[in-house]
Amino acid sequence: MSITATPKAWIANDKSAEFEFARDESVVFTCNSQTYPYPYSIQMKIIIQDDFGNNETLPVDESWILKTDITSNDVDTHYQAVRISSMQDVFINDLGWIGCRVDFPSPTPLTVAIQVNVSDGRFANEDCIEKSIELGGVCSVKCNTGYTHAPEFTGYLCTSNKQWVPDPYSTLCKPVTCTGVLPPILGHGRYDNHKCQDPALFREYGDQCNVICNQGYFLVKKIVYTCLDFGNWSNGNKKSQCTYPLAPKDVEILVQPPPKEHEITIKWTPTFYSFVELSCNRICCGGNNKFTLDTPPFVLEDVRSGTKCIFKMRSVLSDDPVYVIRSTEAVKEVDTYPSQLRGISAVFEDENSDLGLCFNIQAALNIAEGDLEKVVVYVSVNKDLGEPMELEKDTVNVTDRENSMLFTNYEVPPQFVTNGALYEIYGHTLGFTGLLSPPINTSITLRES
Repeated sequence: MSITATPKAWIANDKSAEFEFARDESVVFTCNSQTYPYPYSIQMKIIIQDDFGNNETLPVDESWILKTDITSNDVDTHYQAVRISSMQDVFINDLGWIGCRVDFPSPTPLTVAIQVNVSDGRFANEDCIEKSIELGGVCSVKCNTGYTHAPEFTGYLCTSNKQWVPDPYSTLCKPVTCTGVLPPILGHGRYDNHKCQDPALFREYGDQCNVICNQGYFLVKKIVYTCLDFGNWSNGNKKSQCTYPLAPKDVEILVQPPPKEHEITIKWTPTFYSFVELSCNRICCGGNNKFTLDTPPFVLEDVRSGTKCIFKMRSVLSDDPVYVIRSTEAVKEVDTYPSQLRGISAVFEDENSDLGLCFNIQAALNIAEGDLEKVVVYVSVNKDLGEPMELEKDTVNVTDRENSMLFTNYEVPPQFVTNGALYEIYGHTLGFTGLLSPPINTSITLRES
């Protein structure tokens, strides 16, 4: 007897593939199957060929069936065992075959829940969310920006045991990690997070690293390093710098002569700061001698004339509410001009005196508006309308500051006493700092009597 089998099943017995029944002999045939989907029936059949070559299929009597076992897993074999003997008069003087038929169900759509963290990824196919997936179907996953899955993952597979592989309840999309060393910090500072300082630690997509400067230093420019979706750092080629505030550079103090002797203009080149602190000595600025400056220039009014002004400037950084950072001081000194004389006049004392020509000089001072040490008086004569000739330079100390008038006299040498001569008198104020105010002048002409 020949034993045949379908591609998905096979028949086994304890005889060879072709044999003859001995009298009273019985043989157990087993139809086996180990495939998926699971079969829903296994049937043995007998095919008899008569003397004329015609085939006839005979059903297997239920009494011949020893056992039928269809399992529900992928390990055990599905089978049906049938005992057939020559006493059943089936194969007497006939040629026959034992056949096996295994019936399988058509693929059945299944709905299996898949849970993926929606904040980390999503299904590439919307059918995997709400619709049924057939056995053997694959649901691929696309991770959100900054997340990725293992390279070997190709999707969730609906397997023969109605399960998804891999486990859909595990976290599939995981954050991208950033490796490597962040740029070194120039100066005195550190990163705010220990994960940013140690390249061996796990840094995930979206993590940020900021630079914190040590006390007494400030960050020149704020740079934030962020772990990006491709595993690299934003601003990875930029270096942060922690330094101390620089004092204002190129400080220039501009004073002006009268009538603006009480005004000072301060210029400087800005450095990196929040503001500039300016202090002035009291003798120059009085009680209100501290200022907060933003950008240059700064005009300071009501300074004292004819004195020395000392300015101290420093840059201040105050971004941190806990403490402020101040630079070293830039110190500048400047002398202010004394106030100009309010007036000067001259009168002849006695033109006919035997002592020669003598006239009195009177200078009106601005005593209340500054510090005057001296008044300098120049007397010159201009004869025949030529070049003036200086006759005298007289310096008069200002001793009485309550008196706004100062007097002096001058005696013209006889050789310079000439009718029609023009005498010019110039007056300057001299401050304690050595600066002279612009002169004011008057003139007097000697007339023939």
